[in-house]
Amino acid sequence: MNHQSTTENSANSVEILTETLLPLSITVDRIAQDSQSISRESRRQSQGIREQNIFLRLISFAMITVFTAILAGLIYLIRDTLTIIMVSFLIAYILSPMVDYLDDIGLPRSLAVTVVPLLILTSFAFGSIFAVSKVAGQIDHLQTNQNQALVGQVERLLNALPISLKDRLIDQLRMEVTAEVTEPDQYELSTHQVIEASMKRIETLIVGQSKQIMGAVTTSAKGLFSAFINGIIILFTSCFFLSGGRDMKKGLIRAVPNRIFEPALILLDGIDRQLGDYLRSRLVQTVIIAIICLIGYLILGLPFAILLGTVAGLANLIPYIGPFIGAIPALAVVFVDSRFGVGSSFIGIIVITIGVQIIDTALVTPLLVGKSVELDPITTVVVVLVGEQFLGLIGMLMAVPLTAMLKLIIEELITQFRGYSRTLTYGGS
Repeated sequence: MNHQSTTENSANSVEILTETLLPLSITVDRIAQDSQSISRESRRQSQGIREQNIFLRLISFAMITVFTAILAGLIYLIRDTLTIIMVSFLIAYILSPMVDYLDDIGLPRSLAVTVVPLLILTSFAFGSIFAVSKVAGQIDHLQTNQNQALVGQVERLLNALPISLKDRLIDQLRMEVTAEVTEPDQYELSTHQVIEASMKRIETLIVGQSKQIMGAVTTSAKGLFSAFINGIIILFTSCFFLSGGRDMKKGLIRAVPNRIFEPALILLDGIDRQLGDYLRSRLVQTVIIAIICLIGYLILGLPFAILLGTVAGLANLIPYIGPFIGAIPALAVVFVDSRFGVGSSFIGIIVITIGVQIIDTALVTPLLVGKSVELDPITTVVVVLVGEQFLGLIGMLMAVPLTAMLKLIIEELITQFRGYSRTLTYGGS
């Protein structure tokens, strides 16, 4: 009896297990199949999104390439007008802090826009008058003493020659000079007289060449008039930028759509900060380098030291190669007049140039310019050369800050594009 009951219980248990586990197994299998289907669908969607992202990247690259090519061609076509606009914008950007300060303390902005450029022009005029008077005095001094100095140099050169070569050269000079002498008692001339007479002939030749140069300068009056007109246009355009700069910025911000308002505001603020810091720091850097070079040139006793120092400071605006370009006029002046002779002064200028470059790289640039423009040296040299091809000297000066602005814009666009890609991938989560 007990055995029969046990058998029935076992049968019931098997039946219950069969009825329970079989549907459960079927359900688990269905869930697994559904999971696999969902996983395959998810992989297909992810693959589609990745392909879409690659396609978007290709489209973006193609659009940037086409836009860059069109922009480069447009810049080349309007390079003269663009140069005037860039110079005006540069002047306005440098002067804007002073105009803003006068505006903030209660002076009408229109009056501030008039006062600041007039003060700058007046200072520049007085500085130019002082520099021109100094240079003119040095030119008079050179014209007075150059002939005698050249005679002395030629005499020293002749004394250093072998006797036979010296005698032949003196005889040749004496024949050429005495051929033009009409007084019989002047045929027997000393070496000094022969050299001095020869130098007078050279001086006459130089005067003739100078007259030709002055004639060429006279014929270039049209170019000077054009430069004067461009200067007037630059002055008025700069005043326009100074007067309406804030309104232009506000109008640009108001025109930005709401969905990109925040990144656009960040971008404009970054460009304003980076460009402003760069231009003002470079201006101070130029003054410092010009003063250091001026002191060095004064120690060497070079004529036109003020002019040469100014040229060296301005040339330093061109990254890396600028200091060496600025040293070329000083090296040329050494052959005209110097305190320590040609050789020593030549070496002195090279030492000054290298020393200024070291001071600029180690102290001035890190303290003033800092990281306002984060460009590696190779990129800097390339963009400077490209800028020179498009806009000449102005292009060389503005290539670095413009490239830094372009880099900032591209970085912000990449950041926004990555955010859009993540939205596509994760559905905005």
